[in-house]
Amino acid sequence: MGGESKSTTATWGERYTWPDGLAVEVSAPKPCKPSEYSMPQKTERAVKITLLVTNGTEEPFNAGVLSVGGDAQFAGRKAEAVYDSGGECGGGMDSVTVLPGKTFEMSQAFAVGAQPGELQVVLQPNFGAAKAIFVGQA
Repeated sequence: MGGESKSTTATWGERYTWPDGLAVEVSAPKPCKPSEYSMPQKTERAVKITLLVTNGTEEPFNAGVLSVGGDAQFAGRKAEAVYDSGGECGGGMDSVTVLPGKTFEMSQAFAVGAQPGELQVVLQPNFGAAKAIFVGQA
């Protein structure tokens, strides 16, 4: 394996670049209204972030492996990913191939508390890579 996996903290609108050249930017969370068929049901409030993935590596990258939905917190508690394929909050992460030198935009919504608070989203392109931790108000 080799190499150290360090974590770096960024905030909305900033770019994090891994040593291999893969980069990601996360937009500030925007409110979205889950449809009646969204999961989880009866969400108090939901916000959606947009991720811009830039493949600066020499290999194709599967954007679906960024594993954004599983490691998110809001106000010190786990933030559940919202799956709302027919609604405003969207259907979750896309498993698409991003070719070297190309960019791809995708989004993910989260169920958050009724009051504004701090949202933390952790991105990791593969198991051994450093974690990019994005933190800011939502």
